[in-house]
Amino acid sequence: MPGVVSCFEDNMLLGFGKVNNSREEKQFHNQNGVRTRINDFGGVSGMDFLDPRTSRSDYYGTLIKTMKQIGYEVGKNLRGAPYDWRYASYSAPLQAFRNQLKALIEETFHMNNGTPVSLVSHSYGSLNLVVFLSEETSEWKEKYIRRVMSLSGVFAGTPVSVSVALSGDSFGIPILSAASARIIQRTLESNYLFFPRNRYNADKVLVSTKDRSFTYAQIKELFLHFNLTEESERYSYVNEKAKKYKDIEPGLSAGKFYCMYGSEVIHQCRLVTPMETLTLNLWARWETETELLIWIVCFGVPSGQTPQWKPSPRFHTDR
Repeated sequence: MPGVVSCFEDNMLLGFGKVNNSREEKQFHNQNGVRTRINDFGGVSGMDFLDPRTSRSDYYGTLIKTMKQIGYEVGKNLRGAPYDWRYASYSAPLQAFRNQLKALIEETFHMNNGTPVSLVSHSYGSLNLVVFLSEETSEWKEKYIRRVMSLSGVFAGTPVSVSVALSGDSFGIPILSAASARIIQRTLESNYLFFPRNRYNADKVLVSTKDRSFTYAQIKELFLHFNLTEESERYSYVNEKAKKYKDIEPGLSAGKFYCMYGSEVIHQCRLVTPMETLTLNLWARWETETELLIWIVCFGVPSGQTPQWKPSPRFHTDR
């Protein structure tokens, strides 16, 4: 369905530049004529499946189904907070989201007779949640937050974002090829925010090609190697803006923060390294400089399976 895919691409792409010839600095923005809205904020139908037409795109669907089976009620004590994940945490759309999230937490607290709320986040949602918590007072967090459970949080970035920028990933959406997804993903502000921080890994090799290797500190050179000049400019802009978050921490009392990761799982290609290796130093700083006690849970591969690298047949680096 090429027409449908092209329409999807046009609506999801983010432009980068000055808006309406203003004197303000460049920024990421919707394409002209495109307006995005969040589906079912406070409910769960905006986050169960990436594409509701197929179970192959299950996101929170299985978790939601399980929680409903054990007695949770959608709209009362089982609530969702979807957001426009194309933008970075410092952007206006995500700042507005954090205001909505705070109101949703307080509303849910009062709907359930003053019961503190447990928050579950995944990937980029975990980073956004830490930004949100860092902006709230200790008194507010003690009153309203019972615990935070982060699933594969990208606190220190993830090499997956590099794979996405170079090769693309359809994330299980049947009508979308990796090449089509890549056109969108190279424009997204958030994907550049996910690029691994070189603070702890500057000299480690991130990507190897036939010609040379690139370390975590050479991401701009990596883009230029593949003639991705626009992408290099976007990365530089986001990297500079994101510096305000390099020392943030959630500020929760001991025992309220849980980090869960897969361990020894099958990865897409050699470009991708386990995310937990990027965050260990960050967790250590959180625990050393604050009273935060982090519970770390790692899930191994199923019994009888051997951890292995799984090269992707669609891995390519052409434009």
